[in-house]
Amino acid sequence: GGPGAGKGTQCTLLSKNHGWAHLSAGDLLRAERKKSGSELADIINSNISAGKIVPSEITTQLIKNAMVELRSTQGQIKFLIDGFPRSEGNVTSWQEVVGDAAVLEYVLFFECPYDILTSRL
Repeated sequence: GGPGAGKGTQCTLLSKNHGWAHLSAGDLLRAERKKSGSELADIINSNISAGKIVPSEITTQLIKNAMVELRSTQGQIKFLIDGFPRSEGNVTSWQEVVGDAAVLEYVLFFECPYDILTSRL
């Protein structure tokens, strides 16, 4: 779903009620951009500065890194990934970067009328 469709709200509720970790692709990208000396931050910032979309492989790697970290520090094995995948390219990247390391059980799509989306932003 688009911005304002309720993805973050629903992920927060599902996470709270079921104990799943909520990972936001956008939040992970924003956090990485702020890391001084990060090679990924440099790539992300240069793409954004050039008006380009961040390569799927970078977003996928950030998600994978967060999943690995939460698994090793908190024993978390169930994740809600907010804002990803958004395209077939994202799915291909997921298969290449994550592969069989995670089992994808569901993809949720929130359909919301444009006028509702714009009224929420």
